[in-house]
Amino acid sequence: MINKEPIMNSRIRNIRQCTFGWIDHNFLHHGFLKCLSPESLLLYFFLCLVADRNGCSYYDYEKICSYLKLELDQFIDARNQLIKASLIVFRDHLFQVLNLPEKKVNQFKIMKNQHQQSDFRAMKKILENIKEH
Repeated sequence: MINKEPIMNSRIRNIRQCTFGWIDHNFLHHGFLKCLSPESLLLYFFLCLVADRNGCSYYDYEKICSYLKLELDQFIDARNQLIKASLIVFRDHLFQVLNLPEKKVNQFKIMKNQHQQSDFRAMKKILENIKEH
């Protein structure tokens, strides 16, 4: 049997001593961790971290890209993937992290969209290289 006692008792996390922010365990169990792109995961974790008790945050894309070291097209792809997965909504400058969908994620739909975005980026780079020559 695995010993689940804390290693460092003096540093046990306590929700009452910190500000808001959490990620539901079902994020893993419903398949989101497995099927989202690294950029989408990073953006989702950031939005969970900065969200208020209603899941809302108003960081602009420049600040988010700066914090996460993302290019604008990576940010847009990540945001769109999270919207498609029904994890967030976005309007004007406001993000809202949503409660997780009741159904498990349709990995094929999200992964297919991710591959299409990767194909688009590859084509974009080819065209940019052609234009430069």
